[in-house]
Amino acid sequence: MAQDITHEALLSLFPQLAAVGPHGVLDMELRIAGSPRQATVEGKITSASGRIAGFPIESAKASWQLVGRSLRFFDLDASVFGSRLLGEMSFDLSTRPVVIEVKLSGEGLDIDKWKARFSWLSFAKGVANSFEADLSGALWALSGDVKVNAKSLDLAGYKIDELKADLYLTEGKKVKVKGDGKWLGAPLKTQGVVAIINGKTNLDLEVTLKGFSLNGLAKRFDALSPISPEGLVDSSLRLKGFLPNVAVEGSARSSVIRIFGERLEQFDVSFELLNGNLSIKSLSARWNGASVSASGAFKELPSGNPLFQMQGKVSRLSVAALKSKFKIPEGISGEFDASWSLSGSSKSPLFRVNAVSKGVLTPLGVLKDTNIVVNYEGAKAFLDLKGKIFGGSVNLSGQILPDVAVEGAAKGIDLRMAGEAFSLPLNGVANGQFKAFGALSKVQWNLELETEESFIGPAAVDMAKISFFNKDKELSVKVDANMLGGSANMAGLILLSEKKIALEGNFSDVGVDSKSGFPFNGTLSGKIAVGGAIASPEVRLEGNSSELGIRGFYLSDATFALVMRGKSATIEMIKGRLGESPFEASGTVVFKEKGALNLSLNAKRVSVASILKDKSGLFRGEADVSIFLRNKGHNAFSGSGRFYSKELSMGYFSIYDVDIPFSISGSEIVVKGGKGLLYDGESSINGSFDITKRVFKATFEAKGLDLKAALAEALRSKGSISGKANLSLSVEGSVAGRLFLRGIGQLNATNGELYKSLSITFAFDNGGLYIFPGSRASAPVNSPLYRYITADGSITKEAVDLNCYGNINIKALNALVGALKELSQLAQSSQQLSQESLAGILAGFFGGITTKEFQEVSFHLGGRPDKPYLHNLQVYKPTSTSPLPYSSMGPDRKGYDDTDKIEITLNFPQGGGGSGDQVTGQLLEQLLKQLLKPKEP
Repeated sequence: MAQDITHEALLSLFPQLAAVGPHGVLDMELRIAGSPRQATVEGKITSASGRIAGFPIESAKASWQLVGRSLRFFDLDASVFGSRLLGEMSFDLSTRPVVIEVKLSGEGLDIDKWKARFSWLSFAKGVANSFEADLSGALWALSGDVKVNAKSLDLAGYKIDELKADLYLTEGKKVKVKGDGKWLGAPLKTQGVVAIINGKTNLDLEVTLKGFSLNGLAKRFDALSPISPEGLVDSSLRLKGFLPNVAVEGSARSSVIRIFGERLEQFDVSFELLNGNLSIKSLSARWNGASVSASGAFKELPSGNPLFQMQGKVSRLSVAALKSKFKIPEGISGEFDASWSLSGSSKSPLFRVNAVSKGVLTPLGVLKDTNIVVNYEGAKAFLDLKGKIFGGSVNLSGQILPDVAVEGAAKGIDLRMAGEAFSLPLNGVANGQFKAFGALSKVQWNLELETEESFIGPAAVDMAKISFFNKDKELSVKVDANMLGGSANMAGLILLSEKKIALEGNFSDVGVDSKSGFPFNGTLSGKIAVGGAIASPEVRLEGNSSELGIRGFYLSDATFALVMRGKSATIEMIKGRLGESPFEASGTVVFKEKGALNLSLNAKRVSVASILKDKSGLFRGEADVSIFLRNKGHNAFSGSGRFYSKELSMGYFSIYDVDIPFSISGSEIVVKGGKGLLYDGESSINGSFDITKRVFKATFEAKGLDLKAALAEALRSKGSISGKANLSLSVEGSVAGRLFLRGIGQLNATNGELYKSLSITFAFDNGGLYIFPGSRASAPVNSPLYRYITADGSITKEAVDLNCYGNINIKALNALVGALKELSQLAQSSQQLSQESLAGILAGFFGGITTKEFQEVSFHLGGRPDKPYLHNLQVYKPTSTSPLPYSSMGPDRKGYDDTDKIEITLNFPQGGGGSGDQVTGQLLEQLLKQLLKPKEP
């Protein structure tokens, strides 16, 4: 055992050890064995301090062996650079440089102290808790494996916790790295190469991170704190370059993160970090359903006031996504595509957004082709908005942060398009002004629109002002208008959250007429209310008019109620008096473009005289009327309808089940295919009526009418003129002012009790009835009174003027005239008509009519209708040929019995007090009835 052996003494004994440069004082135990040429020297060595191969040794003890030029230390326990090393080392002293083999493990390896000897450790800093090394080669070009475990190490400036690394060293200049650990709490894996190139350390490492915390990143890099990143990402990194300027390239992905407090989904970023400058190559994410992309740079991150040069795009950004940052009024929705840029420094950023949208829904309509530019300058933000709405333009500009001060204008708003959006029949152009002001959290705004020469349906509006003012989740609305010589006003609310509207107001002295496109004319006043959904409001009008005209017919003291829904209106009620008759109707109106409309009306039990304005009493009865009118603008009305009456009387005639369809074109009503029953005869009615001029033309045909019933009503007759007749009339006239009628007609009848055939051609007017020549009655077979008779002339209210000609039984005529003469004389005398006197008169009369002598006779009927008389009676010499065929004159005279019997029964008035005229009239009535209708033999 030798103590305090100096390195000089050791080298004198073993000069071959000079290759490893021993230095210091040793305590040595040695043994020498073998031949002098192959001697083996071995033993144990202890040193309190020293150096070997350039490494300082604070303490060491080991077994050693020297065989020839091979030196080996084993069972080594040494302290180098403050680190304890265990293992073995061997040196091949025969080579230059010396080849070393090292198999060591240790604890507390201070990497900073080892960097001077192993430059490839220059990318690391800190203390390794443990390590294992299996190296060989020249002292400064070792190769082999190194395993390192560290609680925390700084690698290329990044603090890695819980590091476990496998290193493969090649000739001391290149290290292959494979390891795992944690960075900012996230699991990390790395692999790559650290190389010494031209004396400098070059890194080429790939790193993957799982569940990496962005919040931890912001704590690590203060410059990221302003964007408040949150969330976990997976990242792939590549560290490449020479120390200390190592570039970090990589990408990060996450299903959800937050930046500026905003949630980003499907986040994906590709970046590069070099010399404190962060370059964003690409960034994509989903933000509130919108696609976000970005690129650019954050420069001078370590300075604490980094510079921004970022730009990006946002696709399909919904307005709802902006409500978390801005107080956007209720009722606004839509999507934008936007481009944005961020410049300046973190202390003075400049942020610009340019957003465009094809359509943004607002409470007042859809804003199309919208372009919004927002500029943020520090704490201030400014807005510039342009768009189109309802064919017009909108321009707004001003400040929106920290307070709002925005003004703008709306020009050329097409009210027809606005009306379509709100289901209202509007037309015209509107212009307006917009203002917004106040704090952003409680911004107030108002919009004022003004129109000139606009229309609501067919109603022309001279001027209208509409004001909107926001109030929390409501819009306050006020409307003032001058229209059709009158005025209208409304006020109320639009409830944005409920998407409803509630307005009320009044209108007064509003004049409507056909020139303004209405089917009505008059001056209207009343109430108006607008309610229901904003997109399809209901407009209710209730009002009155002292006189309301409906296509030429006038209602006095009229009231009405109308409800507009969309482009149609329901006329719930129109009431008034049509002439002296009450009138009530209901219907619908459909508004078309450019003031056109459709109108339907239904009225029950309307006075026909009131409809025709007839004050003469000629027309009587009630009718149900339905009308459909179409106005194509410029008072171009057309339409159709139907007129139905259970019973309609004109003069003394009545027609039943009257059903008249009609069409309307302008002011003309045309009837085609009208039907009715005239005394059981089927009738057809066609014609026209001019509403403006109140003139009419009509044709009327009746087939199979009951002539007896007709004459009984028309002439108040109870006689025996009967049979089925066909009647045709062509009539025209006017009901403007007093009634005027004129026309022509034809009556054909057969098989009556007093005739076989009857044909009368006639004309008529207000003055009377005019029978044309050729009108003729043919007697039934075996008539004792006549064979035929013709007549022409007139019957007026004042006079009867008929020229008659026929083949008449002269004996019967003479007997009748004589009997009537005697009755007249008796009636004018003061004596009572006795049975004996009457018997004498009748005996003379029957004696005459039982004798048949038919002669051609002409006579004239004159006098008044209520007192006709016969005169100018002329009997013509008989001719050998009868003017009528036998079929008209009766049976063949051969074998004819001239002693036909006629029985007449008279009932005498009983009691006194009656005048002679009354007695004579009663007897004469009975006599004529039985003369004109003799009993069958």
